Amino acid sequence: MYASPADEQKQTLLLIKKIQQRRLSLAEQQQDIKTMLQELDHLEQKLKQGAAI
Repeated sequence: MYASPADEQKQTLLLIKKIQQRRLSLAEQQQDIKTMLQELDHLEQKLKQGAAI
């Protein structure tokens, strides 16, 4: 049996929604990683200053 055009459209819309959700999730993770890297850079600089490296 073949899917009707309406079923194909529903599947396409569902896939688009999942892609959008995944994109948002990855963008949040990317921001979290950026923040963590900045915090690590800041801490590293403080430690280097304290150790006079």
